[in-house]
Amino acid sequence: MKSVIRTGFVAMTVAVLALVVAAPASAATGSWTESRSKYNIYFDGGYATMYFSKPQSQVPNNTSITGTTVYVTPYTNGRTTETITICYRQQYGTSDWACTAPQDITTATTIPVSLFNGQSARGQSTSDTRSTAAPIPRPVGPPRTRSR
Repeated sequence: MKSVIRTGFVAMTVAVLALVVAAPASAATGSWTESRSKYNIYFDGGYATMYFSKPQSQVPNNTSITGTTVYVTPYTNGRTTETITICYRQQYGTSDWACTAPQDITTATTIPVSLFNGQSARGQSTSDTRSTAAPIPRPVGPPRTRSR
């Protein structure tokens, strides 16, 4: 029987700076927030990866990330450790370009990330959540005997 570990809720806000090509001396700023429940983790030591990005048609060309903030609200689920790693993948990339060190998320947490600043806002951010449980205690008592 599999036990489902509900791991909480993640919201990621990406602040961007768009260089306006028609008027080189001007720039526009903006941000977007993407929120979702984290995926379930089905076994101890497992992980769940979530992808955060805006449709390419909604992100102007020459747009750079100026800041990323991740908001995590975990569920109470009996886990002894829960960590999240935030990564950035360049547009059309198939592997992570840069990742943060794992951060503890056993309580509600706000994580500012400046590692991706200056990168294209057309890239993709991911969150990788890992979870482990306390070991199950072994029963204490007299040894069992078999009867014939």
